[in-house]
Amino acid sequence: MAGWLAGIIVDLLTIPDYYDVALRDFGLLLAAVALARLAQRYHGAPASGDGR
Repeated sequence: MAGWLAGIIVDLLTIPDYYDVALRDFGLLLAAVALARLAQRYHGAPASGDGR
C-alpha cells in the first residue's frame, strides 16, 4: 500500500497545481506505514479487556 501511494505521489508531483493532493496522499502514506508497523508489533498479542 505504501509503495502504491508513493507512486501516486510521484505522479501527482509531475502535474502542476496538484501539490495539495500529493501532500494529502503523503499523509495517507505515513498512516499506512504506521498501521503496518503497529500490526507487526502486536500480531498475536491478546486483546485488552477480553475477560481473561
